Amino acid sequence: GRYFQATKELLYEEYEYQYQTLFSYFKDNNIDIVIACTSVVGIVSGSMSRNSLNDFLAGMEGIPVITVSGDSDKIPNICYDNKAGIKEGMDVMISAQKCSKIAMVAGPKENLDSIERVEAYKESLAEHGMQYEDRLVIHCDFTEKCIFDVINLFKSVKGIDGVVFANDRMAIGGYEAMKELGLTVGRDVSFMGFDNIEKDINLDPPLASVVADAENIGY
Repeated sequence: GRYFQATKELLYEEYEYQYQTLFSYFKDNNIDIVIACTSVVGIVSGSMSRNSLNDFLAGMEGIPVITVSGDSDKIPNICYDNKAGIKEGMDVMISAQKCSKIAMVAGPKENLDSIERVEAYKESLAEHGMQYEDRLVIHCDFTEKCIFDVINLFKSVKGIDGVVFANDRMAIGGYEAMKELGLTVGRDVSFMGFDNIEKDINLDPPLASVVADAENIGY
């Protein structure tokens, strides 16, 4: 389930809102515990963990909850190692691929995972002696709808040769943006994503991405 409280107008595909119907099935007589990947459940609203978590938990009365990628001080939480993967990927982009102007397409400003991934981006630049520029970081909604934001970024800042995406869905939008701009991923600009979703292998070229296996973390 995902897209908690999202309206059809906010979603990329018409019927995606139906993902959230799963939450109505959670009852204390048929569920022992809920492991909630909050940043995915609340992907449209920005940061589920801060804006919608109380409403989400209200429907879980009597059921223990553990969050993944949440930031509540009242609920047990498991976090991704956001920084290590971003830094390792940027090391390759800078040292091996010789990228000198790397932009970042981040998630919503209030989303905890996005905040940590932006921090890792900044730290990696500093470790390589590269200057951080505010204009090279844009914030989108974790979906493919970032296409026009990415196009505008490339039109407003010349010379970008690498992009770090805070998740793979935005990177998929980035591929479409490059087509519109007449640029080729892997030749004109290097891309890196985060999540390593199944669609990555079907992109041309396949997307390099940080593995973030929610199922394995839940286990």
